[in-house]
This record gives sequence, C-alpha cells and structure tokens, in this order.
Amino acid sequence: MLQFFRNIRHRLLESGSLRKYLIYAIGEILLVVIGILIALQINNWNERNKNLKYEKEYLERLLSDLELDQQDLNREIERTSVNLILSENALLKLGADTSILARGHVYDLAQQDVTIKEGVILFKGNAMTIQSYSLKYFGHQLTQLTESRDFDLTQTTINDLVATGKIEVIRDRKLRESILSYYGKIVSELGNEDDLLTPHRRNLQNVLNNLAIPRWSKLSVQEVRGIIKDDKQLVTAIYNVYDANHIMLRISYANETSHFNRIKKMKAEIKTAMEAM
Repeated sequence: MLQFFRNIRHRLLESGSLRKYLIYAIGEILLVVIGILIALQINNWNERNKNLKYEKEYLERLLSDLELDQQDLNREIERTSVNLILSENALLKLGADTSILARGHVYDLAQQDVTIKEGVILFKGNAMTIQSYSLKYFGHQLTQLTESRDFDLTQTTINDLVATGKIEVIRDRKLRESILSYYGKIVSELGNEDDLLTPHRRNLQNVLNNLAIPRWSKLSVQEVRGIIKDDKQLVTAIYNVYDANHIMLRISYANETSHFNRIKKMKAEIKTAMEAM
C-alpha cells in the first residue's frame, strides 16, 4: 500500500503538475487523518467496553456485599429484638415497674417478631428462619441479656473502588454519590452504636458478677430475687439494657433511615442501574 502511494507521488512529481500534486497531498493527509480518527474511535470503543465491563463487575460485587450486609443485619435485628423482649420479661419477673419503658413503633416491631411460649422465646423476622432461646432458667435469661450480635459491614468492594480510584467507572454521578454516602453514614454510625450498647451490657455483667450470679447459671427467678433482696442494681442495669436495645433497634430496623431501609434502597438503586446497562 505504501509503495502504491509512493509510485503515484513519484509520477505526479515527474509530470510537473503542482496543482495535481497538491490535490494528491491533501488527499493523502485526509486519509491519514481519517485513519487516525478511526483508530481513536476504535480505541475509545474498546475503552468504553472495558469500562462497562468493570462497571458491571463492580456493581455486581457491591450488590453481593449488600446481600451479605443484609443477612448480617438480620441476625443483629434478631438478637436486639429478642433482648428487648427478654429484658422486659426479666423486669416483670423481678417485680419491677415496666410502665416506664419506652414503647412505640420499635417495641411493636419487636413484639411482632418475638413470642414467648412455654419457657421458650421464638423469633421469626422478615427474612429469618425461626430461632429459639430457652427460658428454662432465669440465670440463662440474664446471661442472654449480656450477649449481642454486632453488625459487621462488608467493605471489600467499596475500599477497592476508592483505593484504586475506579469509583469513576460508575458513570452515573448520582449513583456514585449515593454509594459513597451510604458507606460513609453507616461507618460513622456503627462506632456510635458500639458506644451505646456495650457499656450497658458490660455493666449488667459486672452487676451479676458482684452478686455472684455466674454466667448461664441455673438459678430460678425466686433464687435470684432472694439474692438481690431490695438491691435495685440488677433492676436498674436491666432497665438500661432495655433502653439501649430499644435505641439500637430503631437505628438498625425501625425508622426510615435505619440500616435495614438504607440497604434495601441501595440495592434497589444498583439493580436499577444494572438493568439500564
């Protein structure tokens, strides 16, 4: 091909026709420019395809992380709901005044998911199989209240996107901002949650230790009441555990900006974006 153009150029130079040579030269330049533009277009097309592939892969990974988050959060909601009802039940057994406890929508959701029947507490939430907790011994019930199930946020994909700068492969600016906002808010709130519930669980455990009530003891309600006599420490500690679980359940499940609703919203946005690809 190059030899072909050289021959034409050589013949035009020999003919001495400047006009024909200029026309040819312009044509050759145009061909080169067109070739470059085509090459750039192909390169851009390849780059777009590569970025689309990356975008789809990252959105799929984010969706997978959110599925894990939802499963883990469901387990936390289960434990928090159970502990809310268990703490109220423990206060009733100890003869404490439960009319002062916070109720409302949070409490209604917990009651809807949790049932106490014949010495067993059953939990059946949104996406959960039935879980059961024995109430055979009051000592077991008190130990249950010192246990918790923390929400473990999956950040593998978002960390990869931010660290490598590949967050930009997600073309929709609104979706990018929504993803970053989701993780930013969840991360900041998780630290606050730990500070909220952990001190009260530890305090309850300390009170039990001071009363010489071992973990998972087989003590009955009557035996525990005999130990505490008129001491209000245990009752106060359980009140505080109830309040902390009430707040935790509101944050994780029972309001519009709860983790539960944020995950649902984020999943829906990503699914919509993937369907439009």
